[in-house]
Amino acid sequence: MPSDIVKARRSWIGFNKVPAGESRAVRALGRATAPWMAGIALLAMVSFYLEDLQRSAALALWGPRIDGFILAAFAIEMAWMVALCRKPERYLRANWLKLLVVASSGLVL
Repeated sequence: MPSDIVKARRSWIGFNKVPAGESRAVRALGRATAPWMAGIALLAMVSFYLEDLQRSAALALWGPRIDGFILAAFAIEMAWMVALCRKPERYLRANWLKLLVVASSGLVL
């Protein structure tokens, strides 16, 4: 087995997984973006609070802005990874949760 091919661990969650057979650059990018994407995903809780539980109209306006940021961040990161992957369909199957985040963020807006 070549040194740049490493098997990825199975992940039931479908988030930030780089399939086996991808280059070192793709794996490095996946490791670098993983904590950022997890943090951005957690912003959905803030968005929910601001949109649905906040009585102040000024603060409620920030909810859709945060949703837009989440959508843009996930769409850009996913497009970047798909463009770099040797087999983009495998990457998308392994990261089905990112597709769900993009779709649900888009529907909210």
